[in-house]
Amino acid sequence: YQQALVSAEKALNIAKENYPPEHPYALSSINTLAEIHTVRGNYSEAESLYKAALDIAKDSYGEHHPNSARFMSKLADLYIYTGKMSLAAPLAKTALEIRQKQYGTNHIDVASSLNTQGSLYEALGDSEKAVKILKEAYDSAINSVGKKHPLTAVILNNLAWNYRILGNYQQAENLCRESLKIREDIYGD
Repeated sequence: YQQALVSAEKALNIAKENYPPEHPYALSSINTLAEIHTVRGNYSEAESLYKAALDIAKDSYGEHHPNSARFMSKLADLYIYTGKMSLAAPLAKTALEIRQKQYGTNHIDVASSLNTQGSLYEALGDSEKAVKILKEAYDSAINSVGKKHPLTAVILNNLAWNYRILGNYQQAENLCRESLKIREDIYGD
């Protein structure tokens, strides 16, 4: 990941030199760099970058714009991953509300936000609520991107995990197999 980090930093510097901060290339470069830091375990650096991107999006597009929701969701995912649920919850909720208002119920971004909400409830120990929300996420994904999509596979996997927690092992196994099949169809064996 070191080479990816170096390349992402170069891309961000080029974007900063050639575009205003709110330009999609600049925001995308910040996002890519934050994702690399997340994968590398540099959570404070990733958090700082996501916060900067969120501030730029809010200042440029407004707090209730899908670009702002994107970075709210990214930051919420990071906070869930690092166990900061009290910080994740309001961001995840607001991102979902913005996306539902903008796109309705059947859109990939809505499905993604519902998946984040499901992950939040799972992390809070409420797998029953997580299953309910993840079923909504699955329906949204199926109706927007279809069955053979990576997000659909992720949602099915998260549903399976929560069914496992609830003791419904057969349903968990079935969903794991379905998620695996989708991934094999997309990426190969």
